[in-house]
Amino acid sequence: MKKLMKKMVEGTKQVVVNAPGVLAVRLNRFRTEERGDAMQWVIGILITLLLFIAVYLLFKAQINTFVVDKIFGKMNSLD
Repeated sequence: MKKLMKKMVEGTKQVVVNAPGVLAVRLNRFRTEERGDAMQWVIGILITLLLFIAVYLLFKAQINTFVVDKIFGKMNSLD
């Protein structure tokens, strides 16, 4: 497994060395920088959940009517 990872890293280095100009800089930065930040993920998920809750609270009656009438109503008529 380590040999495969080392081979991939060396291959990436070769691409970076052989790539022209700005692309080389971007590929090198992508390869060397730490990717991802846990706090950004947590805050992003939290904001998404809050948006879903807000939309549900705003359209609670319409959502319940849609589910009961349109979805379950059609299922009852299939009997």
